[in-house]
Amino acid sequence: MATRTAILARSRAWWRSPALIDGLLAYAVTMAVGVAVFTRSVDGRPPWPAYVFALGFGLILLIRRRYPLPVLIITSLSICMYYALQYPPIGLALPIAVALFSAAEAGYLRVGVVASVILIGLAIYFQITGGRDVGPLLGYELPPVIALMGASLALGDGVRSRQLLKESQREQQRQARVELERRAIEQRNVECLKLARDLHDALGHSVAMISLQSAVAAEALPAQLPQAQRAVAEIRTISVATMAELRSTVRRLRSLDAAEGRSAGLGDIPALVEQARR
Repeated sequence: MATRTAILARSRAWWRSPALIDGLLAYAVTMAVGVAVFTRSVDGRPPWPAYVFALGFGLILLIRRRYPLPVLIITSLSICMYYALQYPPIGLALPIAVALFSAAEAGYLRVGVVASVILIGLAIYFQITGGRDVGPLLGYELPPVIALMGASLALGDGVRSRQLLKESQREQQRQARVELERRAIEQRNVECLKLARDLHDALGHSVAMISLQSAVAAEALPAQLPQAQRAVAEIRTISVATMAELRSTVRRLRSLDAAEGRSAGLGDIPALVEQARR
């Protein structure tokens, strides 16, 4: 089951690969421009340089993610050069739509708008100076071109806005996690200090009193009771050791340094047994 899930995940990642998407876009633009050149050529014999332009319009899209602005500029200049050489008409939006989208997605929306306005203005100028009727040109031919170019810019800007929104949300989530971790650390510090204070106040006084009273009892016992004296001395020794361990624990809690001091381990069992035996 896990292997199948991994295979499906890899297949989805492959289909969503940016290189694959750019390759398909390059192929689609090249074929679309090539078909437009072929169908609009004179006598069915399109000039071969026009196909070179069609291939160039597609291949340049392979670097659109890394160099969106140069791709837009080169595509715009190539369109101007193409029509200056009087090759078969291919329209404006067809070769430049993806370049406009990439520029807007990268944050160059104004540059895309300026490039679109310049290309449309040049197209209108040369069409009118070439003898075309203004009515059909402005009423039927240009509106779809303007709409497609505008849609490309709007779509690219929308994708950029969504990406910025996701990045902002991720940053907010990261800051929230950092704040929660900071509060958790502060809360742990407060709890450790409180525990250290409680240990010192509750146990420290009692252990100190045991040590003090055992010392007083050892001095007060008569000399003919050596066993009692040894027992009281042992009590005092244990209480002193316990007090030292308590101080060490309190210091570790206050400093939050677990490496400081040493707790009782398996190696201390013989000493504890000997103390119990005595």
